[in-house]
Amino acid sequence: ASPIASDFGLLVGDNNGRLTLLDFDSGRTLAFHNVEGPIQSQVLVTGNRLFFGSRDQNLHALQLVWEETPK
Repeated sequence: ASPIASDFGLLVGDNNGRLTLLDFDSGRTLAFHNVEGPIQSQVLVTGNRLFFGSRDQNLHALQLVWEETPK
């Protein structure tokens, strides 16, 4: 699937079934989620919710909960 920009960072789904959220500036992995099949659909972002399909024949829905790290 093609990467997509969100308010949280860059979302990248891969053929190993991993959806990764990357920091725009550093490219560092901020979060990830694994599913049972390749992610081949575009990720739909609405607010803090993500929707995507995979070859495991499921529509996945995730909610991002963002917590600031103390400095």
